[in-house]
Amino acid sequence: MPPVEVLLEILPAAAVSGGVLLAAWLFKWRTRAWPAAVALGAGYATSHALIRGAPEALPADATQLLFHFALAGALLGVVEAKLPVAARWGARAVLAAVVPWLLLRGLAEHTWESTLEAALWYAGLGFGLFAVWSVLEWRAGKLVGPAQPLVFCLVAGGGALALAEGRSGMLGQMAGALAAALGPLVLLALLEPRRSARGAIPVFVLLLAALAMSGHFFAELPAASALLLLVAPLAAVRRSWLGAAVALVLVAVAVYLSHAANPPDPYDGY
Repeated sequence: MPPVEVLLEILPAAAVSGGVLLAAWLFKWRTRAWPAAVALGAGYATSHALIRGAPEALPADATQLLFHFALAGALLGVVEAKLPVAARWGARAVLAAVVPWLLLRGLAEHTWESTLEAALWYAGLGFGLFAVWSVLEWRAGKLVGPAQPLVFCLVAGGGALALAEGRSGMLGQMAGALAAALGPLVLLALLEPRRSARGAIPVFVLLLAALAMSGHFFAELPAASALLLLVAPLAAVRRSWLGAAVALVLVAVAVYLSHAANPPDPYDGY
């Protein structure tokens, strides 16, 4: 696909995300967490619909579920501030368990040899997602300004490259849309350095995990690259430049491993 067409499908994510954050600024909602969730979820969903088309309620293509995951993460980001702590963590645990099952349930008959093996995969992936999510939420209370959103944006952008190298340009575009939707959040964090990115975490972590799993199971993204992309957001520290530097190294290794595992066809074009 020509680069111009790719940009036309990705940039609306930034426009919608920025529009939501601007509205929150004008209506003096900028101190709340939920505008970040709505901005990221709506921004990604807009570009997803442009890239893949509006999905059905239960799409046959599992990767279309990323649209639904974005909306689910946004909904949780809006309501979780009003939920009791136990209900908040319970909702995260349920989503962490459901996402791998919904995404990979079609592999149970053809990829895994038994129901037990499939259950172990679901449990392991769900636990990993919940663990990363938990650490990001815990760190969000200690990190303000661009520390987390900058790392999130770099990981999503690097993930786009890794997925493209893993022979899935479509998933790469979707990761690029996530990076574009995160762009306005980075800008807002630079303008308001005391602001936390907590509200964006549910949307970001669900989409990143789904992209990494899709890249590995449905394309040619190496397991090591998928794992590096999942843990790279944890690199965020109070010194935003240091966290960004560490995340860049992890993402660069993920891209390199994906490229090395998928050398170009020497006969391509002949």
